[in-house]
Amino acid sequence: ERTPGAANACPQARAAVDEFNVLPLDTVVLDGGPSIDQDGIDHKPVSYEWVIVDSPDGSISRPIEAFHNPADPANGGPEDDHATPTALFWVDLAGTYTLELRVTDRLGLDSIACDNPAIVTIEAVPDEAIHVQLVWQTPGDPDETDLSGSDLDLHLRHPLARRWFANLNDCYYANPQPDWGQPGNPGDDPTLDIDDTNGAGPENINLNHPENTQALGAPYLVGVHYYDAVDRQTGVDYGHAMARVRIFLNGELAWEYTDADGDPRSREMEDTGHFWEAAEIHWPEARVETVDRYSR
Repeated sequence: ERTPGAANACPQARAAVDEFNVLPLDTVVLDGGPSIDQDGIDHKPVSYEWVIVDSPDGSISRPIEAFHNPADPANGGPEDDHATPTALFWVDLAGTYTLELRVTDRLGLDSIACDNPAIVTIEAVPDEAIHVQLVWQTPGDPDETDLSGSDLDLHLRHPLARRWFANLNDCYYANPQPDWGQPGNPGDDPTLDIDDTNGAGPENINLNHPENTQALGAPYLVGVHYYDAVDRQTGVDYGHAMARVRIFLNGELAWEYTDADGDPRSREMEDTGHFWEAAEIHWPEARVETVDRYSR
């Protein structure tokens, strides 16, 4: 019990870890357990809220209490329970995330009113030589975090490929780990890590040991296919989608689609079956050039 007339002490938000260096698609445990409320029961706040302050464009991850399926964190889970100090966060994209922990005491006083937040930074840096990322936004989809939505597919085409959808030389959902480079050596093969079929993405393709495109006579090509605007479960036609592609080389952002002023923008994918050839990658120069060729 507090002494009548005594001032209510400000709750203090504290994170067990305030900086994470991870890979894209890793899971982070956010822990506000060290937070203090001097005049609370057991000196603890009654509410812990994790708020995203900043995240890479296109990220849809949110702090949650648990995963529906820990082996498939992309499908999310129940909302974060503010009564517990911990939350799980799936790092869906490469880039920097900033989260703020806000705690509240039993009288409703929170750490923000006391100017006492706890800031957590997550830095997600790919460790592959080539990391290609696709996310998209569908204006006709009111909830891009649910299990229905538009389906776009990311493609990475080998320099020797003569066409897209060539099973041996196009890495995409139907061929997620083709055998490139030295036969039978998985270390030089590309991999598609997620085939997202219900909106927003991400889809990433990684390649650790690219081949010499000068010797092969052509670059790698990055493309996006609008596989289906109609949801296969509900039959809803979501219409056009806005695709964003980013290419990281040796952990650094080397290219993204931009407007004439150099500002990042999305490429409209109008309907099912349409294809966008976005960019080409030259190796070992580690150089990306814009293609921007669209076909219906």
